[in-house]
Amino acid sequence: EKSLCMDEGCLLPTITSQMRRSMEKVTAEATQLWLTETGWSYPQAASLPGANSAMAKCKNFSSEFAFRTYYQNFLKWNLTIGKERGPDHAFFFTLRDALNFGVGEHFGLIKDCSSSHCKLQDDGRTPRTPDVEVTLV
Repeated sequence: EKSLCMDEGCLLPTITSQMRRSMEKVTAEATQLWLTETGWSYPQAASLPGANSAMAKCKNFSSEFAFRTYYQNFLKWNLTIGKERGPDHAFFFTLRDALNFGVGEHFGLIKDCSSSHCKLQDDGRTPRTPDVEVTLV
């Protein structure tokens, strides 16, 4: 799935490469590129049906598997994007699920402010990838 991976040819690195090329058209300086909000929603964001009804009907799109896979791949990503210089910084969006103007978003690693467990916490149901351990301190 090109949306979940971080290898060359995958969605985020491809878009980042396009951003870098666009920046180079504007300035010859080595301008910094910060990716400040990348993430995946699990469960489905309340705004998705209005934004993309076809995608909202796909149960796998907002699944725990997709969320976990995206986050694990983000953690493994060394910020390379092919021939162009990669981003200088990248941040996962976000620590906690939130209401955005009253609409529920579920991009957080933690369900809400009263929760102390990561949504990816091993609960015995979901197989974990052994080489990536998710720990909150």
